Amino acid sequence: MGFLKKYPIFCILLVLFLLVLGAGIYLTLNERAKAVAAEEAYEAEVRRLADVSTGVVYETAEGNQRIKPTAENRELLEQRLQQVRSDLERIRKGMAARTGVLLGDSADEFTFLPKLQSYIAALKALAAVNEVKLESEEAFGFAKYATQAEQPQKEMIPELNLQRQILDYLLRQLIESKPTAILAVEREFIEQPPNEDDPRSRRRNTSTEDDVFAIQELVTARANEFIDTSAFRIVFTGRTDVLREFLNRLGRFELPVIVRSVEVQPADPEDELVEEDSAGQDTDDSLLALFGEDEESGEEAQPEDVPGRDPVITENRSKFTVVIEYVEVRIESEESNEEGES
Repeated sequence: MGFLKKYPIFCILLVLFLLVLGAGIYLTLNERAKAVAAEEAYEAEVRRLADVSTGVVYETAEGNQRIKPTAENRELLEQRLQQVRSDLERIRKGMAARTGVLLGDSADEFTFLPKLQSYIAALKALAAVNEVKLESEEAFGFAKYATQAEQPQKEMIPELNLQRQILDYLLRQLIESKPTAILAVEREFIEQPPNEDDPRSRRRNTSTEDDVFAIQELVTARANEFIDTSAFRIVFTGRTDVLREFLNRLGRFELPVIVRSVEVQPADPEDELVEEDSAGQDTDDSLLALFGEDEESGEEAQPEDVPGRDPVITENRSKFTVVIEYVEVRIESEESNEEGES
């Protein structure tokens, strides 16, 4: 303390000198780190330039070719790029032409629920005509809005309406293939924000109010920002020819849909939906048999074993689980880009 009191100015200058020295060391180390990072970046750019100067590998039908950055090769790549763009534009217009007719029914917050009820009623009527069994409260993927009359969020209505129209097309093709019963119709749950775990997603939903699922990443065709898909899973019972007819109908490519997976397993007795009037029919048959109506009808009972007659082997019913994706190419046309720029 005596030294500080005796030489106060010297002590203050010493402290200032130490502070300046520390700041200089810090700045020097910081600038050195920046210089090292800049040197590494420069070396990386030099290496990249050297690699580019020797050419880039381009995959062709004949094999991998190394293309050097020359004016001739640049012109060739620009021609190929223009060809790819024209092909994508042709695909986009072709898909728009197909989907415009079948998926052109728009909806808003006032018309979505009435159109949803009409969609369910029409499919139930078509199933009744084709003798396809359904659950009594089947809502074809929209039980949340059909049975509870819950109004969806306004911004989600266009995508939900698109799912409704796609399912309408898929289910009409299935019903006209004449399955025995439709056990489940599930759509991809789009109301949830992306990149979050869906607690209701499961391999097989058992509740009619939980008719949604999450498609596996290894199965989906959704690969990048240019290709988007809407996934659906349909479970039904029938013979093998029903599945074949259904797949053939989808193969007409009236809509850009892709069958991603098909699971087949024997149908359990619990998978066979029982019609509401089946109990009454069994009672009537038993009464007719009790009072001898079968004998009076004049029909002879067929013997179980007839010599010389080959037994008829019928194909058992199976339960099919089919996952289907509707594919959208999200590439804006050059015309729309020019309009946006102008």
